[in-house]
Amino acid sequence: MKNTKLATRKTCQRFLSSQTVEMTLQLYERAIAATSTSIVIADALLPDFPIIYCNAAFVQLTGYSLDEILGQSCLFLQGRDTDLSGLAQIQQALQAKRECRVVLKNYRKDGGAFWNELTISPVRDVRDRITHFICVQVDVTEQQKAKKRMQAQSAAMNASADGMAIFDSTGEFIYINEAYAQMNGYDSARDLMGKNWQLLYDRAELRIFEQYILPALEKRGRWRGEAVGLRQDGSKYRQELSLSEIEAGMGIVCVVRDISDRKQAEVALQQVNESLERRIAVDRAQLRQVIDKLHRETLERQQAQAILRESEALLRPVVTNLPIILFATDKEGKIALLEGKGLEPLNLKPGELIGRSILELYLQEPDILSRISHVLAGEETAWVCEIGNLVYENRATPLKNQSGEILGCIGMAMDITYHVKLEEALRQQADRELLVGAIAQRIRKSLNLEEVLNTTVQEVRQFLQTDRVVLYRFESDWSGVVVVESVGENCEPILGIPIEDPCFKEKYVRQYQQGRIRAIADIYTSDIAQCHIDLLARFEVQANLVVPILQGENLWGLLIAHHCSGPREWQETEVTLLAQLSVQIAISIQQSELYQKLQTELVDRLQAEAALRQREELLCQKACELEQTLNELQKTQFQLIQSEKMSSLGQLVAGVAHEINNPVNFIYGNIEPARNYIQDLLDIIDLYEQHCRQPSAEIEEKAEQIDLEFIKQDLPKLLESMRVGADRIREIVRSLRYFSRTDEAEVKAVNIHEGIDSTLMILQNRLKPNANYSGISILQEYGNLPNVVCYPGQINQVFMNILSNAIDALQESSRYSVADSQENSHPTPTIRIRTEVLHNNRIAIRIADNGPGMPEAVRQRLFDPFFTTKPVGKGTGLGLSISYQIVVERHGGKLHCFSQLGKGTEFAIEIPLHQNGG
Repeated sequence: MKNTKLATRKTCQRFLSSQTVEMTLQLYERAIAATSTSIVIADALLPDFPIIYCNAAFVQLTGYSLDEILGQSCLFLQGRDTDLSGLAQIQQALQAKRECRVVLKNYRKDGGAFWNELTISPVRDVRDRITHFICVQVDVTEQQKAKKRMQAQSAAMNASADGMAIFDSTGEFIYINEAYAQMNGYDSARDLMGKNWQLLYDRAELRIFEQYILPALEKRGRWRGEAVGLRQDGSKYRQELSLSEIEAGMGIVCVVRDISDRKQAEVALQQVNESLERRIAVDRAQLRQVIDKLHRETLERQQAQAILRESEALLRPVVTNLPIILFATDKEGKIALLEGKGLEPLNLKPGELIGRSILELYLQEPDILSRISHVLAGEETAWVCEIGNLVYENRATPLKNQSGEILGCIGMAMDITYHVKLEEALRQQADRELLVGAIAQRIRKSLNLEEVLNTTVQEVRQFLQTDRVVLYRFESDWSGVVVVESVGENCEPILGIPIEDPCFKEKYVRQYQQGRIRAIADIYTSDIAQCHIDLLARFEVQANLVVPILQGENLWGLLIAHHCSGPREWQETEVTLLAQLSVQIAISIQQSELYQKLQTELVDRLQAEAALRQREELLCQKACELEQTLNELQKTQFQLIQSEKMSSLGQLVAGVAHEINNPVNFIYGNIEPARNYIQDLLDIIDLYEQHCRQPSAEIEEKAEQIDLEFIKQDLPKLLESMRVGADRIREIVRSLRYFSRTDEAEVKAVNIHEGIDSTLMILQNRLKPNANYSGISILQEYGNLPNVVCYPGQINQVFMNILSNAIDALQESSRYSVADSQENSHPTPTIRIRTEVLHNNRIAIRIADNGPGMPEAVRQRLFDPFFTTKPVGKGTGLGLSISYQIVVERHGGKLHCFSQLGKGTEFAIEIPLHQNGG
């Protein structure tokens, strides 16, 4: 570096030793070399102000070599389309001898254009004569591009060179631009739509996503870094990846940039830096020789001091005019140097904190001492933090002497607040465009206006984080009503409340018809009329944002956002969002009205066609009047005969059920008392046997004759058999009475499992094995059912009918199984009962057996009254018919039968958890 002999006059005066001079020079050299900001120094005393110095950042920015730059005029980067007004501003500042800052379009050596933020500062000598100009140049091309991208909105996403994609919570792509598809080796975005993003990374990279990237994204809502992508052809490439979560759980926005070329350039730049460091090392050795010579020769030392003072005048303005903070500390973390123009926004002066702890600069960064300790241990470190209200990118490196001893650290902090805010603005714009796009897509897909509007106001309220969002529709007299509303917990709902604003018709109708948008930060400090303030205060509104909804030139209504918790400054992006959504809502309303009109026209057309068909049928009917009359008479006669038969049959069934029910109830009612009496007698006999162990011979003879022990064991079984028989008769009578509509039940909440268990208990005797079959196994797979509101007696009757039929089928099939059980293996007869809660507030009970099954013809007639496949005397044919009426008609449920010959039969019962009448 040509300026390796530079030093500051103040430093020379403060430190007389050669080691101090060397350290100070080294500090400034590191500062200029480390900054990424381009720095140029021009000689103001020569014509055209030729360049006499530039740093490596300027060489890299322009593409010219150092030899090509030195001696050039400061205007050599300009082109034909460089802004003339900016050049004039520079000329005026130079003539006035003051600092200026402009943004110009310049050109690199290869002809490539870039936008350059140029800061020119004059340097004066002790006689106040301008001797040099220091130009600090920052490449702001990306900022300019970002500004244009923001204005381009959604069209820019499709035209972007960066890959952009959105995938939902399952990982499937719902939006992809063409750049994203081509970057990953696909011909079109359609090839990736609906596929999972994990397809674009190999297993090793997916493990990195799982362990680091996705947890960080879930914690902070965003992630940015580098990854390795996998193209369709199997090749890999380095990518810069940015992930941002979308609010309400809608998905993730992904922005990808291919940085393979940049990585290669970084390697090349590293090689250049290494070469430069070698050159610096050589220059340092030369500087050491000069310093040694200064110790030996007083005259040469005086000359060197003069050179140092001249260099200080040149170097200090460079450092002090950079938009950075340059600092250095000793081993104890105390500030030894604090320079740079970046101190101005923090209200600090250069050198103000000298000798004080670095913590006083980084008050909001408690880990700064730990970072400095890492640097003092020989590590270079970088971090991003806040200083004051600004965001800074920081970098620190060890400061060593010639022998390699670490004397302290030197660091630089660059203000990146603008870039952070720009990135946040881009993210908000992407979220806003995504919300508008989603609502527009929903409008195109749905004709349900109410659903679209309700979803829209809900999403807008969540996006704006406000208290209430409403759609207000006008009547013909300019009064109106809130037709759609989304309201937070702290606000009262106003949906459906008629609202009449006496000020609106006179002052605001015309303005809103012309598309006026009104944003009120505080109703009490705005210029609105008092009557309008009173109306808003009635609904607890303190700030509101009003956007008209126009149908052509007609004012249909208003889209309004209310903030009730306090005043609020509405952002321009929020106003733009509501304006875009009002257009989409107007489209939705117009689409709905067109659909309703089309429906009306369709109904009118169908009515006309029906009338035409009716006229044709009438003409045909007149032609065949005699034949139709005869057919109607025959049909009427048949219907009368059938109706009379069914009426008589119903009365007969009801009468028979009634007549049978009385004696059965008499018998059934006396079984339990008889059981108790007999049990008492048996207890007396037991007591007698205990106390009279030697009865008379006559008693013993009689007991042996009647087999008293057998009677004592068999008599309870006899009574139980009588009770079971009476129960069976009662069930048949109940079925007959229900079929004839003479019995009703009461609706109540019951435990379905208890009904099933009680039915199985009644049928227990039929489930046990006997000489003819091996018994029936019951598998009960009960779900976690709540109490069900139903007619419990009728539901139990359904269980009894279905289970009885299943037992009959299994007993019938077991006759053949027992006969050839020696030769073939047959499964154990089994009835499987499963219950579960369905998603639509209904429950399901499935009763399946592994019996012989039934043909399709039988299954189709299974629920017909009096239809049975059992022999005469074995079945009434009413059980399943009554069960169907109970489930479907009485409970509003479903009853299905599934059967295959040789595999068994399953009945599926579905009933709601609650009855409309219950």
